[in-house]
Amino acid sequence: MKFKKLILISVLSLLLSRKKIRTCCDELNKLVPFCNSGSDKVTTLQWTTAFLRYISKTYGDTFKQVSLCSLISELLMESIWLDRPAAELFET
Repeated sequence: MKFKKLILISVLSLLLSRKKIRTCCDELNKLVPFCNSGSDKVTTLQWTTAFLRYISKTYGDTFKQVSLCSLISELLMESIWLDRPAAELFET
């Protein structure tokens, strides 16, 4: 019986992880040029990497200098507008 519970917990954990990955990829599809709602996960990650390389090459370290406080406040404001608890934004 314990073995079945462990398998069930593993399966549920895997499904939750896949859902989180899909949700993040869907959000990236909206933000990154050349991605669309039909892009698969690998394509989304490839275009995201290429886009971030372009931004890094074009703007250098400008974006790396964003303060942590401004990033956190932006995420908190986003959580209010998305009607989600702020803690969800920091889950891994």
